[in-house]
Amino acid sequence: LEWIDPPMGCGNWLPELVERAGGESVTGVAGEHAEWIDLDALASLDPDRILIAPCGFDLARGRKELPALSDQPGWRALRAVVEGQVYLLDGFLHMNRPGARIAESLELVAEILQPERFAFGWRDRAWVAIASDSLEVQEEHHG
Repeated sequence: LEWIDPPMGCGNWLPELVERAGGESVTGVAGEHAEWIDLDALASLDPDRILIAPCGFDLARGRKELPALSDQPGWRALRAVVEGQVYLLDGFLHMNRPGARIAESLELVAEILQPERFAFGWRDRAWVAIASDSLEVQEEHHG
């Protein structure tokens, strides 16, 4: 998602990043503008992961604004939310502007989609996992 309130899917280069990282974008088409999406439509797409990269927001601002999305009726029933597969990304530095950081953007998405294969060190610096029960940032557990 590129925006929180109202929710907006992803567009332009973001669907391609998701695909190159091994995923499938269900809320946008590469090369096309992002479109608004309501939670009923998102639920019907049934994503197994939700990546939230609000345009122009760093992680701190994204955390502050997240309740505008997570407090909406139906949010907590989404499969990705129930299964703890919601991630907040730094949209400002890494996702919403094309340029030299596009390779880093691909690394972020790859770490989220394929954590067993990729660990570039971006977790907690450029993206965080959001806990399903509290919608707070999950603490990273080592072990």
